[in-house]
Amino acid sequence: MNTLLLTLGIWRAVLNIHGNELPFNFELQKKDGSYIIYIQNGLEKIEVHEITFRNDSLIIRLPVYDSEIHAAIKENRMAGVWYNYSRTDQNEIAFYAESGNINRFNTAAAPKTDFTGRYACYFRQNEKDSSLAIGLFEQSGKKVNATFMTNAGDYRFLEGVSDGDSLKLSYFDGAFAYLFLAKMSEKKIDGKFYSGIHYQTAWNGLRNDTVQLPNPYEISKFKEGVTTLSFRFPDKDSNLISFPSEKFKNKVTIVQVSGSWCPNCVDETKYLSWFKENNKHLPVEVIGLMFEKTDDFSKAINNISRFGSFTGAKYPLLFAGNRKNIYTIIPQFEKIGGYPTTIILDKKGNIHKVHTGFNGPATGIHFVKQKEEFEKMIFRLLED
Repeated sequence: MNTLLLTLGIWRAVLNIHGNELPFNFELQKKDGSYIIYIQNGLEKIEVHEITFRNDSLIIRLPVYDSEIHAAIKENRMAGVWYNYSRTDQNEIAFYAESGNINRFNTAAAPKTDFTGRYACYFRQNEKDSSLAIGLFEQSGKKVNATFMTNAGDYRFLEGVSDGDSLKLSYFDGAFAYLFLAKMSEKKIDGKFYSGIHYQTAWNGLRNDTVQLPNPYEISKFKEGVTTLSFRFPDKDSNLISFPSEKFKNKVTIVQVSGSWCPNCVDETKYLSWFKENNKHLPVEVIGLMFEKTDDFSKAINNISRFGSFTGAKYPLLFAGNRKNIYTIIPQFEKIGGYPTTIILDKKGNIHKVHTGFNGPATGIHFVKQKEEFEKMIFRLLED
């Protein structure tokens, strides 16, 4: 195939979600003779460099996550399927893309509503498992950037538009495909949320500048009487690393309960790696316990290695096992409230705090405050 037929520049891609378009943009460039794609979500750009050709088709392997796009190419168009291999069902979604269209969403009307603000949002309201989230929306003209903060973290960089009285937001990173459609009526937002083709639910939001989520230090819990951790897991080279051990003696230790399938874990790993790299002189250790969606060691290690390369991890990432068995693997846990969950142990190896979730860069000031709070805690423990 003549790869020169690929058009460089901005493309508009669409996933078909229950008859709705879930759009996202990507930029196609060439670097050192090879094609590179940059997926765009608000301020986020995700670099994709594993791009191969097979006859008249393009295979795009998404970074970190276990998924691929297979698409036939014809001039300035692509058509095919996004395969999300991390799911065992409903893991194939129709994909289409065309070059030259810089609009994420097509709009029919000028904005009638400014969605800017902080909202108390409920998913599955009035149902037994309803959940609170904080919606953060910033609108400039018709363009809207947003995220939702939850107990487990945030929905990252949602991007979309205000179209008349309607709100349209989307996100795609190779693991998650989110689509939010809603309308504003009397200062209340009502809408539908789609996560791929496997999940959809109603959601609503009401402007509330003071709404807060539950304390992240009170969500995940250890069983009564548990004061420390004990584990032994392999790294990517099958070397067993244990806690407690001499390596962690008289050091503050941060144990991250994580997974290669988890976008919020990506954000936290990047931050913890930055912290570790910039504080090499301090007696602080970080270790990641990776709970994967598989029992297959080689597959899990491959996923963890890709995760480590993408995040630039500066600390060991251990394969702890299949996430569905977490309470058997770490029986000291009474409850895990989400991924990531971060356990901070003092220099004596005692559990000081357990933090659930991570507010990533999309949350702005909340991201900054979280880092400041974390660093103050670590420095206080080092002084003790």
